[in-house]
Amino acid sequence: MLIIFFGLLAGILLSSLIFCDIVQFYIGIGFFALILIIMFIRFGFNKRMKLLLIAFIIGVVSCSISLISNVLTPTFSGEVVISGRVLETSVYYEKSMTVVLDNVKANDKSISNIKVYVNDDFNIFEKITPDTVLTFSAELEKITFTDNFSSSLSNLSEGIEYTCNVDYSKIEFLGVDSSVRTEIKNKVYSNLSPLGKFADFAFSSLFGDKSGLSIQSKDIFNIAGIAHILAVSGLHISIVYGILIFILDKLRLKEIIKFFIIAFALLFYAYLCSFTPSVLRASIMCLVLLLARITKRQYDSLSALCFAGILIILFSPFTIFSYSFILSFASVFGILCLNKSIFRALNFVLPSKVANVISLSMSAYLGVLVGLIYGFGNIQILSILVNVLVVPIFTICFGFIFATTLISLIIPVVSTILIIAKPVLALIEYVCVVVSTIPFAIVQTSSVSFIIMVLYTAMIILISRFSNIYKDFKWVILDIYMVLFCISVIYF
Repeated sequence: MLIIFFGLLAGILLSSLIFCDIVQFYIGIGFFALILIIMFIRFGFNKRMKLLLIAFIIGVVSCSISLISNVLTPTFSGEVVISGRVLETSVYYEKSMTVVLDNVKANDKSISNIKVYVNDDFNIFEKITPDTVLTFSAELEKITFTDNFSSSLSNLSEGIEYTCNVDYSKIEFLGVDSSVRTEIKNKVYSNLSPLGKFADFAFSSLFGDKSGLSIQSKDIFNIAGIAHILAVSGLHISIVYGILIFILDKLRLKEIIKFFIIAFALLFYAYLCSFTPSVLRASIMCLVLLLARITKRQYDSLSALCFAGILIILFSPFTIFSYSFILSFASVFGILCLNKSIFRALNFVLPSKVANVISLSMSAYLGVLVGLIYGFGNIQILSILVNVLVVPIFTICFGFIFATTLISLIIPVVSTILIIAKPVLALIEYVCVVVSTIPFAIVQTSSVSFIIMVLYTAMIILISRFSNIYKDFKWVILDIYMVLFCISVIYF
């Protein structure tokens, strides 16, 4: 699975680079050729080599189709009447808000998602919230992959093919979307009222919807290095999976029935979370784990991760440029590749349980390190320490909030016991506030290119136990790889 996944990634990445940055394309081809040489020396032209080349070709074809589709996307001249549902919001500047719309229509013609830059001199954006339906007139600007490699493909990875600017005063509000997702989320938010000011914190951790959080709140979580608890990811899905499997095991249902119930539950939860890559990745891995349990086969976490990645990028090739995809997969890669080695080193001086918690945080952080620099241009120095302190507490708290919220959808009065979680959420926020006041908690860095981030991840795999190369030969290849990697870092 790793070979297929790597082949698809290489095909998609190199197909994009040849249209956007010819120098990076040649660098990428060089590293891909190096991998092919390594595999040929180690295995010869066998089944693995054939799989890699076939996957590479499929990646090239799928990306080329997406690029051609982007070229054929219609352009609009002059102002058009736009309507759509608010998917997410972000306030980047004092008098400007960025809004992503889905279910968009331009002059009554359905189009892909659009990014809207809303300007308002009075800085009043309260009405623009997720699931609100808007309409306005504006000029649409089409995003092309040749404009700016990083930003364009980041937008295209989220299904955004147009941008526009509009003044807040020109927006007309048509109410709130009446979908099942909106109804459930609104009811859940109402049931979270016993948490008081921490209701938005809990709501964000349940659905990844951070629109209710202030900019200051988001910043302190980012500086502390635990912003991932506000976006539904593997941690959240594993807790949900654990709760479901515990309940179903107690009911003593047949394994196949459990599988379909959990598959439906995770798919529906992914729908509530807008099918983000991190949610899809974790859900697919959980279902593979359950299938392994049903068929009495050993679960291979790396194969499950690669299988999830293959399904996601075959459906949407540009997803590999999404920050959600990058950070989600890189963190798990880091854990799978580095955790055991770090744990063994720490276990010499620390108790096993403490060493395990620290090694998990360290390996995940090392996995996403270059991804964080690529996406945000900074490094959270205290992230590992804060994660060690906060994640175990948050895990228990989230499980309690999720289970209570689920029951409260049927028996609303149960939501009153959520007040128990209030001190825990207050403690987590307090830790983040304290860390955010430390001058060296976050260090700004120069950004890196996407190709550097990919090469960093490949290097982690190369030095891990998953790299099936003779030990002596591995270090020779690693030395060559490090030299080429350093040259690439200096160049870019």
